[in-house]
Amino acid sequence: MKKSIKEIRADSREIMLGNLLLPVLVTLTYYVLSNMVSFCVSISLIGDGIWALLFYFGLNIVMDTLFSVLELGKANFYLKYSLSKDYSYADMWYGFKSQPDKTLLVGFIMALISRICFMPYVLYVNLFVEKISKIALLKIGVIYICCAFLFFIISIFFTQSYYVLCDIPKAKALQSMRLSARLIGKNFWRYIGLQISLIPVRLLGVLSFGIAFLWISPYIETCKALFYSDMVKSR
Repeated sequence: MKKSIKEIRADSREIMLGNLLLPVLVTLTYYVLSNMVSFCVSISLIGDGIWALLFYFGLNIVMDTLFSVLELGKANFYLKYSLSKDYSYADMWYGFKSQPDKTLLVGFIMALISRICFMPYVLYVNLFVEKISKIALLKIGVIYICCAFLFFIISIFFTQSYYVLCDIPKAKALQSMRLSARLIGKNFWRYIGLQISLIPVRLLGVLSFGIAFLWISPYIETCKALFYSDMVKSR
């Protein structure tokens, strides 16, 4: 029997009650490192022309691929945390000592999908916009939303790949992505429902200038880990 989104969120709150120190520490570590990566990427687009753009694309893919090791570690921590298993801060670094090759391949594929989906936006902004005007801004906004929507729909099917690698260490990279797609294929609208239900708490994080995300992100990640466990149990 599948749990409702309301039940998953309630379970997440119960797990976190008086048990927030390590999740907050993991979240803080993840945010600091991800912002460092974002800064390195943001200053990489130097100059104009196709070669500068290709370098920017390449660096994005490389950095996202390397960062996938931390994504696996985060998934490992929250999977254990949500199931109340033995967990520690060291679980955050799981990807560095276990199956980094498979993790990097999954990360590379996801980075490639992301860059391909957003390529029309990047090309338009860097090669076709000469002057900023209301019409140009409108076009930029429309193109970005379309690209983001396309990536969101495609990436949904692979969101469980890191959980699968943690849960089934023997699974290969492409196999983990296939299993993820199979799980989501049967729970697509439930996953959409979970994401929609988390919009209010995400807005709360934005309104707090990001400070509240130190507590909101662990809640969201715990919900996502519980959702994965529920999908596996109900197969």
